[in-house]
Amino acid sequence: MRPVLLGLLARIGVLLGRRSPWGGLRAFVLALGACGLVMGSVAFVLEDSYVQQRDARAQAIKARPAATTKDAEFLIDESYPLVGGRQIIVVSIWPLKADAPLPPGTERWPEPGQAVLSPALADTLGADRDMFGEVVGTIFTEGLVVPRERRVYMRPSHVAFDPGVMEKSSGFGGEGAILGVDAGFWDAADVDQVRYLLVGGLVVPALVVLGIGVGLDGEARSRRRRRLVALGAGRRHRVVVDVAEAWLPVAVGTVAGAGVTGALCAVDVHLPFVDAVLLAGDARAAWPSLVVAVLAGHVGALLMSVLARQRGGRRRGTGVFSVLQSRPMERATLCVFAAIGTIWGPGLCSSPPVRVLIYFAGVLAVAITLPAAISLLIMAAGEFLARTGARIGAVGTLLGGRRLAGFPRRTTRLAFTVCFAVLGIGQIQLWGGGIFASQHRDAMKARSAVGDSVMISNTEVHHDAKRQSFLRGLPKGTETFSHYFLPEDGSVVLSGTCEALSSLSLPCPRTPEKARIPQPAPTPALNYLSRMFRSSDLRVVDEKYLKKTRLAGEKSQILLFSPEGKDLPVNALQRSGCEFYVGCLNLRPLGEGYLVAGAPKKNQGDWIVFLGLVGVLQVLLAAGCAMAGDVIATARETVSLAVVTGRRRWLWANALCRTALPLSLAGVLGSASYLILPSGMLHGERSVSPSLSLAVIAALCSVLAGLLVAAWGALATARATRTWRPGT
Repeated sequence: MRPVLLGLLARIGVLLGRRSPWGGLRAFVLALGACGLVMGSVAFVLEDSYVQQRDARAQAIKARPAATTKDAEFLIDESYPLVGGRQIIVVSIWPLKADAPLPPGTERWPEPGQAVLSPALADTLGADRDMFGEVVGTIFTEGLVVPRERRVYMRPSHVAFDPGVMEKSSGFGGEGAILGVDAGFWDAADVDQVRYLLVGGLVVPALVVLGIGVGLDGEARSRRRRRLVALGAGRRHRVVVDVAEAWLPVAVGTVAGAGVTGALCAVDVHLPFVDAVLLAGDARAAWPSLVVAVLAGHVGALLMSVLARQRGGRRRGTGVFSVLQSRPMERATLCVFAAIGTIWGPGLCSSPPVRVLIYFAGVLAVAITLPAAISLLIMAAGEFLARTGARIGAVGTLLGGRRLAGFPRRTTRLAFTVCFAVLGIGQIQLWGGGIFASQHRDAMKARSAVGDSVMISNTEVHHDAKRQSFLRGLPKGTETFSHYFLPEDGSVVLSGTCEALSSLSLPCPRTPEKARIPQPAPTPALNYLSRMFRSSDLRVVDEKYLKKTRLAGEKSQILLFSPEGKDLPVNALQRSGCEFYVGCLNLRPLGEGYLVAGAPKKNQGDWIVFLGLVGVLQVLLAAGCAMAGDVIATARETVSLAVVTGRRRWLWANALCRTALPLSLAGVLGSASYLILPSGMLHGERSVSPSLSLAVIAALCSVLAGLLVAAWGALATARATRTWRPGT
């Protein structure tokens, strides 16, 4: 193709894009889609960079075991107590040499009884910041695996110091650094899961937005295309025109995406709703790949614009959607029955795989028949508005209602896109985070029943002076037991005073005897204890006669119990444990394992909600712009009426009926479906946990986006009345 002809075709494409009555709306939607696709491409690079930098920091802060005693620079021990429902990392350290290397991220060694906290842990503890000792500093970012890591470096007091339970280390980082567990190990999701989430939350919505943008003003652009063909333009020439027409808005979206990427490289971004901080340094480490990602997003958006345009020109309004809209009443009825089956069907089956299969089959049936249900709802709403407008003399309501009642296929298709986007993102949340977050939900429910009335130490300790000093500081009314687990026969032995055993309705024998907590248990705490010992034989013994048993020299866990069911002062007990033991005794409420296991999945669910809302908002704005474009395209019939009557207020009512109503209806219907359809999966082995915040925010965003684009369409129509002349 000659350069002169290429330049001429490019200028034609640019002029067509600028002078089209839909030019502004189409440019905005294409720019929005291009920005979303660029950010999706960038997100893949950033995710890889964040993982690499996180793993590098994790390796750098781990301690190296000393090969010999001579090589040892300091002693170290790690424990992982639960504070505020989250597992934290308590690193107990003790220097053996004056020039021992500092703990990563610290400025000096703490003195005995002092501690250095990470910022996130300081925020969590609040007024109890001195739980691990006098706070004398903050751990800098380079000493943390992730910025929101809850870590403390503490130097035990002289009373608590016990070199026998601490490891000898020669330094931090480097080859052989294996001591310690980091927050990245706990909270990190599988890399493949993160990539699936980025595709579903960013890339797919961006492609949908680009498809909507390409379809704007489709009929007029098809006519222009036919004129070009009549003038002798081939496919290559039409591609050049399409590229030139889409390039400027796509470039604007690319620049916006590049600007966001530059901001991520310049400043740390705090995301409190997902408890995360995106470090600018981690992003800058991948800047060459980020440049490639931005260019790839730009090229991908252009290709999508051209390919969708070529594909759309060949379809000429036919396709799956048209087939699905045949016989709307029958299909809407099937949608109702499919929804009922999805809600009630899984609850009738006890097999978890079959329950999941029934649920997915029901959701698929609902999705297939949903367009017909939406079309009937839009037509019914249009009929109601038209009758109301005719009765009260509201011109805007009458015109808008008649348009909706006329079954506008394009409006229904856009509404279905919004509804399906909300429902689809909801399914990603359910099965990407909700099914596992149910562990966290169940653990929180059990803890709310038991509270902190029962606690157990993960650390095993001897019956010595330290133990007695700790027990003397317990609150009045707290019963104490020694908890032994015998691996040879799987039995559990509880040793305590006769008063303590009687509070549990247990016998007080002189030798370990089998006993069981009575059922039903009189208090929630006792009920939880019975569940704890259900899988093993429980033996009890009076602690006065413990010396006569083979358990006398064994270490044991400490079990604290409030017979009245009152919460024990957890933070005060942890502080007391730090005074006497390395690692602070590590007291935890019963059932904390489920809390710890469920917390990362809950965080993963929060990320799904966040990215899902970003994707849904893109689709909402694009669909709203398309609906507003429909209002502007049919402005000829309303502008003349507004000029003749001298009234323009009803233009707002018309725009609200044409855009805000179907958009809000689609968002609310999608949110309601997302919340209601999993009702049969809320209980059982594979239970799910829908996010109420996702549903509410998606519904509110659909309403707000509808109002925004309605105002846009009404203002554009009102401006057209100023330039209207008879015959135009």
